[in-house]
Amino acid sequence: MKMLITSISLLLLLIINKSESWQQSYYPPAPFDVKLANQSVYFSAAAACGKDNYSKMKVAGPNQEFQYLHTIYDKATDTQGFIGIQSNQIWIVFRGTESYTN
Repeated sequence: MKMLITSISLLLLLIINKSESWQQSYYPPAPFDVKLANQSVYFSAAAACGKDNYSKMKVAGPNQEFQYLHTIYDKATDTQGFIGIQSNQIWIVFRGTESYTN
């Protein structure tokens, strides 16, 4: 019983020390940006179009000026996405999980 109490005490001490170190390196989140959120939603929907359509797709909504650059595809993991530029920002967009492989 004494060994169990000692083990639990050491575990709690470890958890307390870890949580203090996490708090010291914590950065506050960026403020919510409605424009960025809307862009992300439209890119997320576009990613569902599939790798064969990325190069010819027209992204709607706030992303109409998007310039497609490259398709991301890995056959082994069925990872799909695309890279492009809009408003001097580089966007790397991945499709969500659609198959058992990914």
